Amino acid sequence: RLSVADMPSEDLATQSAALAWLGVLRAPLSGALRVAIEGDGRLGPLYATLQIGAGVLRPSEGTRPIPFDAARSYFSFDPASQILRFTELSLQSRWVSLLAEGAFQLGTGPGGGVEMTGQLSASDIVANPGDLFAAALRLDRAEAELRLGVEPFELSLGQLVLSEGEQSLQLSGWMRARDGWELGLEGALAEPADATARFSPDDVLAFWPPLAKPKTRNWVSRNLLEGALSHLQFALRASEGQKPELHVGFDFDEATLAYLTGMPPVREARGHASIRGDRFAVLSDAGVVDVPGGGRLDVSGTAFVVPDITVKPSLGEVTLRARGALGDVLKLLDHPPLNLLQKAGQDPGMASGRAEVEALISLPLLKDLPIEAVEASYSARVLEVESDSLVPGRRLEASALQITGDKSDIEVSGAGTLDGLAFRGRFDAGLGEAADPARVTARVTLDAAGAEALGLRLPEGTLSGQGAADLSLELHEADRIDFRVESDLAGLGLRIPALGFALSQAGTGRLSAEGRLGEALRLDAFSLEAPGLTLAGDLTASPGGALQLLSLNRLRAGGWLDVSARVRPSGGGTALEVTGGRVDLGRMPDLPGGGSGALPVSVALDRLEVGRGLALTGFRGQPAGGGALRFSGRVNGGAGVTGVWSPRAIRIEAADASAVLAAAGYLKQGSGGRLALDLVPQGTPGHYAGHLAIKDIRIREAPVMAELLNALSIVGLLEQLSGPGILFGDVEADFTLTPEALVVHSASAVGASLGISLDGTYDLAGDRLDMQGVFSPLYLLNGIGSVLTRKGEGLIGFNFRLEGPASGPKVRVNPLSALTPGMFREIFRRPAPGAE
Repeated sequence: RLSVADMPSEDLATQSAALAWLGVLRAPLSGALRVAIEGDGRLGPLYATLQIGAGVLRPSEGTRPIPFDAARSYFSFDPASQILRFTELSLQSRWVSLLAEGAFQLGTGPGGGVEMTGQLSASDIVANPGDLFAAALRLDRAEAELRLGVEPFELSLGQLVLSEGEQSLQLSGWMRARDGWELGLEGALAEPADATARFSPDDVLAFWPPLAKPKTRNWVSRNLLEGALSHLQFALRASEGQKPELHVGFDFDEATLAYLTGMPPVREARGHASIRGDRFAVLSDAGVVDVPGGGRLDVSGTAFVVPDITVKPSLGEVTLRARGALGDVLKLLDHPPLNLLQKAGQDPGMASGRAEVEALISLPLLKDLPIEAVEASYSARVLEVESDSLVPGRRLEASALQITGDKSDIEVSGAGTLDGLAFRGRFDAGLGEAADPARVTARVTLDAAGAEALGLRLPEGTLSGQGAADLSLELHEADRIDFRVESDLAGLGLRIPALGFALSQAGTGRLSAEGRLGEALRLDAFSLEAPGLTLAGDLTASPGGALQLLSLNRLRAGGWLDVSARVRPSGGGTALEVTGGRVDLGRMPDLPGGGSGALPVSVALDRLEVGRGLALTGFRGQPAGGGALRFSGRVNGGAGVTGVWSPRAIRIEAADASAVLAAAGYLKQGSGGRLALDLVPQGTPGHYAGHLAIKDIRIREAPVMAELLNALSIVGLLEQLSGPGILFGDVEADFTLTPEALVVHSASAVGASLGISLDGTYDLAGDRLDMQGVFSPLYLLNGIGSVLTRKGEGLIGFNFRLEGPASGPKVRVNPLSALTPGMFREIFRRPAPGAE
């Protein structure tokens, strides 16, 4: 017999180290130890059988006990090699059950306690440590390389391989006891040898502790519907009394991924999912969405991100990237629960083309999610766009447009054409019943084609070149589109032949217009200001784009025209109605139609300037057939006249010739007489050939005639002139009228007591007379010889000259001319002025 007291102390210490791992257990223990004694008295190998009852693992008083139901161990220890070998180690507990074997090298740890380093193989494993998992993990086998320090307690896993069928989980980590349990694990699922034996979402979720990021785990459970998963990697950090921290990453392929309840899921998805700190992300490198009632969209690059999974409730962000037909993209954005286009009063068929869209959908991760809590914004690049409804009633075409929007607004920008009108601009539409009308703001190309695109058909040649204008549209409905146009006319040539106006492409001005587009164009107000032209008014057009009514509140051209007018269709052309203002015939430019222009169908002028000092006020005109205009007016605001104005001639008539001549400033006093005046345009503005005829006019107090009679001492005629007046039965004159002068070629005034002939020039600019004529008294008897002279001249007559200011010309009479028979009277006077 040998007592323990007889054993060397170092042998006892060595043998007790083999039992040090039992020091962390609090449980009843029974068993047998068998040890050999060498010849030199030292202890040899130790063999042990242990049965451990229900107890706990508790390395220190500060750690939470880990319960177990039972354990059994068969092991041996070789003190020479310091090898502790377990031939059987079984454990039964709620957290883990297994059957294992292995060998460890004993040594001394950094703290001076026993340290065990070795390998352990286990089988029939059922594990759910700390109730981390929704269901216990059942594994076929486990291979571990580990190190166990007893005092203080720390278990380090160099490598742990857990296997179940074709699945293999490789882990490393540690577990230690300080003030409480601390756990750190990281690992990856090894790829199966059979490529077809891929992991399912359920396989991954089995390794995801429900207590670690539970809301995120639930989202993956609900939304990662199916697919093949691979390259699973994870890391777990857990401390007693704190929520575990989990880092997970895995690839997925051929997956079905839901991102928003009610929206069609992403199918054939391929990508990666991960948790990094407080951020959870799912990125799809490939995938498609089958749009209900439409085609298929490529949604590669679609991502789901929870920026901070610690927030309650967590906020999810879906970045939906889609490529495909624009109509399919719009259908997706209008699919419940988003309904973005319905809220804008738009239809997914509003446009066609190819689109690349990125939509950001933000939503709280709630089970019963109200749609009001969902926020959405999107941006898209759309190619080869065509639309007949984006701008109602107008065809829009564009090679590329940019679309952005959210739950409250949609914006479309870019360059294209609207019914052929080139533009670069932006479309804005508010969403919801209380939203403002949609608006379009654009920089448009202004030319003949652009005017026609706006619904305004102008005569050919009116516009030339190309300018730019700022256009804004307010879209109420298809037949109610309010618009405004503004331009400086730079680069645009403008011609209005009927007004004698032209603006070169190098000139500038100001154009503004506002009105309504629909089936017919309506200009509520427009204005045009350019050198030589001011125009303002309003316009309506027929549904076909033809002019219906043009009202001009102000039309001023050059210095000759300043009127208000209306233009309307008439007989296949247009009819002009002048409703007020002023026209100066002397300054009128050379207009089409032989210098007179196309006559208006009706005229109401405040003043018609005929020549210097001569005007018709209250001028009124009406059509007289054959392109002629029958008119009336008052000479310089006095006597009234009537007449007919045609492109070929103007005829003026007056029932009181003396009043007309007095109003014109040609006769101081007179009475009676009937006047007829014919004016024929001569091809140059303001130039007319004329003929005047007056019947039965009585003249009194004519200063020039009085001076003639006084010079000849004809007392009876002087008394007659200052009394009842001298009666002329026939007055005629042929003349030419220009803006500068009145040239009398031949004029005569014939009465019973007097005959007068006259020719010469009245300088209107200088208001001077240079006239000559013959004065024939007692013309009733003296006129017998007029057949040998000019009309108004008798056999006996006196030559005279009128020179100087019209208000008081000098009168010179040649008495000797009375001795010259009428046929030789030309000796005493110069030739009458010709038409030139």
